[in-house]
Amino acid sequence: MKKTLLISGLLLLFIAVTADVSMAIRTQGGPHLWLSTDPAQPDEGGQGYLGDVGDPWLNDSYFTLDNPFELYIYNAMRNGFTATDIHLLVAVHSGESGTVNIDGVDHNLFTGTTLPAEYGGGNHGIYDDPEGSHDGRYAIVPLYFDLMPLELKKIDVFYEGFSIVHFDAVSTNGFWNPPSHDVSADPPFNVPEPSVMILLGSGIAGLIGLRKGFQR
Repeated sequence: MKKTLLISGLLLLFIAVTADVSMAIRTQGGPHLWLSTDPAQPDEGGQGYLGDVGDPWLNDSYFTLDNPFELYIYNAMRNGFTATDIHLLVAVHSGESGTVNIDGVDHNLFTGTTLPAEYGGGNHGIYDDPEGSHDGRYAIVPLYFDLMPLELKKIDVFYEGFSIVHFDAVSTNGFWNPPSHDVSADPPFNVPEPSVMILLGSGIAGLIGLRKGFQR
């Protein structure tokens, strides 16, 4: 009888502790959603992870020079909780204009400066930093899907007109990405057209010929 009571008590204690821990994890927020440009290692830094480089747009972030690129969102929770109604917070520099295309849909109204209450409220890092050079505006983009625990989904991104674009992921039931797993994207260097290179080469050759003429 005593053994049965002891086992029952231990079982009830385990259930209570598990429920408390699960509730604490659920209510305190993330890290839950991780962003990556590397589908092979969405939870291990991947190939483009920067860490602390002194730039608030890039710190603790995946970083891509590719445009377009594939962005992966990963639910890192292992305790059975599903992140519902995933959204992206897409941040750009104030004073710039352009378009960010996400899964074939253009977004060009970046008017947010203070986060809605359901996403934490107030200012959020790079989104509004009037004291520095990285003052930003953002748009909230719905993605219309949920993420089961340990599930990974891909979205396609293309952007133009902006010097840099920064992405964070959130859900409507309190999941968001930690600072160490967001993504910043910077356009690649423009490669000159062949015709431009030919003209440039011709101009240099002409200058060399002119200099030789003067020397004679």
